[in-house]
Amino acid sequence: MGLHHPTDGELARLTPLWHEVTARAGVDASVYTLWVEESSDINAEATGGHIVSVTSHAVDRLPDGQLAAVLAHELGHHVGGHAWSALMAYWYSLPGRLVWHLLRVVIARARDRSRITAEVIILTLGAGAVFTVVITNGLILLLVAAPFLISAVGRNAELRADRYASGLGLASQLTALLSGPLATDRTESAADRTGSSSLLARLLASHPDSRARLHALRRHSERQS
Repeated sequence: MGLHHPTDGELARLTPLWHEVTARAGVDASVYTLWVEESSDINAEATGGHIVSVTSHAVDRLPDGQLAAVLAHELGHHVGGHAWSALMAYWYSLPGRLVWHLLRVVIARARDRSRITAEVIILTLGAGAVFTVVITNGLILLLVAAPFLISAVGRNAELRADRYASGLGLASQLTALLSGPLATDRTESAADRTGSSSLLARLLASHPDSRARLHALRRHSERQS
């Protein structure tokens, strides 16, 4: 997965913050292992096997409070069982994502051809889709819808992990992180990379954009106050 054990310097930075976060949560810090990913992005991930990974850029650049908020967010994923469910969801969504990818490729190539040829290709695809739905009694629709449903669950898990970090007293640090280093909309970046429409990219995004996360955090804080 491109991860390595923290260097002595990285460990010296991460360990006190990790122990502080787990102490606030009442969780045994030794249950989890910290890893580092060499990357120029600010990111972190909770994965199966009780792993919490943080990018080297996050370790080097983020202030203590914001780095603690990142760790608390990832701990929230583990405590909420999101790490394993996300892994299962990824595998189950692969067939549907492949279908959507192939459709985008075919439609894009159809647009490059003459109008009549494009119409024939699109009508053929439509007829094939209707035939497939009929012979599978509509079950194929679950395959096509799976990536959207799983992505929606993933976005909800991100908001829940934010609320978990907020509950540990790190709301202001997480807000500062989302307003600053993570202010770039990930879904728009994903759309730029894939060339897909912004709407489709948002529907398939595993993370809500920073504005949505900030709005949800503020609403949660208002309800708690």
